Amino acid sequence: MRLVALRVSALVLVVAALSACGSDEQALKLPAVREALHGAGLGSLHVLTQQGGYDELRSKGLFTEFTSGPAPDGPDYLQGRASPELMIVRFGRVSEAAKAVPRSRTERSKGLTIEVSRVCNVAVMNSAPQRASGRAAAAKVLEQLRKRCT
Repeated sequence: MRLVALRVSALVLVVAALSACGSDEQALKLPAVREALHGAGLGSLHVLTQQGGYDELRSKGLFTEFTSGPAPDGPDYLQGRASPELMIVRFGRVSEAAKAVPRSRTERSKGLTIEVSRVCNVAVMNSAPQRASGRAAAAKVLEQLRKRCT
């Protein structure tokens, strides 16, 4: 339960820091991010898209003032079922991701460490950087994302 709360806190931190600024990097669409994660060995994914969230709210008739129009592109949240220590956030624009995660940083809170890295418009959060498996999985994901950004 504590790990889930930490992940949610980290996610809120990343999303709350959004704003617009220029960048020359290519923005990846959701299919390209999924392809990169599959290329990194994360076959089974849990994906929560902003469009999916809007559709769910629409189906329940909730928050119609916010969900009546088309959903903006991103942020989308992806997590590999085999590597739950990784949470991937795909922002709609590179500028949003760059503001939230300049490149790479380490967050420490209550004795726990989270490494956050960014490639293009995608942030990769590793909640287990002290474990070799967490570092290896994050490195593979970042490598696959870099291939698709160039």
